[in-house]
Amino acid sequence: MRNQVRIKILLVDDSEICRDTSRMMLEAAGFEVVALSSPLGFSKALLKEKPDVALVDVGMPALQGDQLVSYARRFGAKQGCPIVLFSAQSEHKLAALAETCGANGYIKKSDDWPATVRAILGYRTRARLADAHG
Repeated sequence: MRNQVRIKILLVDDSEICRDTSRMMLEAAGFEVVALSSPLGFSKALLKEKPDVALVDVGMPALQGDQLVSYARRFGAKQGCPIVLFSAQSEHKLAALAETCGANGYIKKSDDWPATVRAILGYRTRARLADAHG
């Protein structure tokens, strides 16, 4: 599955195997991927890289993904870039975390990469529509 427009993803995941696998699969789908191995530098990367979508792992030891999103939103992370929780946790837990931390939603990690790509494209489309309508 290839995208017509090069969409940039900012991926934050402390697990090297998850980060590398996600990067490989997303790049194979036509995305440009900027990957961070820790939450450090997330806000700076949002400003510098100007990603279309940010995927944030929840289970990181230094700073949980939901806490990272909460801090980023509190300290000025623009709403134009959807920040999405990306985790293998249950959908019920992810939905609750996304609502409380200010994330735009969540994507459950799975082996269904076409579904992951569709979900990312959906978040990007909704963000672009919101920007267009003010």
